[in-house]
Amino acid sequence: MLAHSLRLRPGVASSETIGRAGSCEIAWEKRKFLLNERELARVRGGNLVVPETNEQTMMELRGVLDYVTYHNEDSGFTIARLIREDTNEPITVVGTISARNVGETLEIRGQWTKHERYGDQFRVTEYRPVLPSSAEGIKRYLGSGLIKGLGPVTAERIVATFGDQTLEVIDSKPERLREVEGLGPKRVQQIREAWEEQRGM
Repeated sequence: MLAHSLRLRPGVASSETIGRAGSCEIAWEKRKFLLNERELARVRGGNLVVPETNEQTMMELRGVLDYVTYHNEDSGFTIARLIREDTNEPITVVGTISARNVGETLEIRGQWTKHERYGDQFRVTEYRPVLPSSAEGIKRYLGSGLIKGLGPVTAERIVATFGDQTLEVIDSKPERLREVEGLGPKRVQQIREAWEEQRGM
């Protein structure tokens, strides 16, 4: 089963992580990395307030991972942009997230916080990768490069043909991909094999 649930460990960086964050000072200023408030406070001596977790304010969101701004290989701390599935709007998510691929759909649990400089951020406490269900999410997923032989143009043509049933077609009736303009038997077989390989990961 592709979807699996992971509970995240607290996003506490090591002294080695803080050293690396300090060495990236100039890059941080230029690219405005939205560093974890606790890490940032230690690095820059700022007076940042981190809200306590309140179960009453916890909520779940679902969306497509659109861009990874920052990822620490050691601590797993990540800052990324997620396109919400319900509103199709981008949000900033922060938390300890293992390396994920742009284009993947994630179900996340956490709470909204407000950074004094960068505004609203969604602090992730739990997440799990899932298959997208909306046509837009499927198009992003297929066009992200996760499935070998599928690029943005081909993904758009496939989704235009099958809509939100696209993944069901690829999974159980891949021969129907022949209905898409420009997809011959060889290409369809390549997509089918790549899909099975991705599902097995």
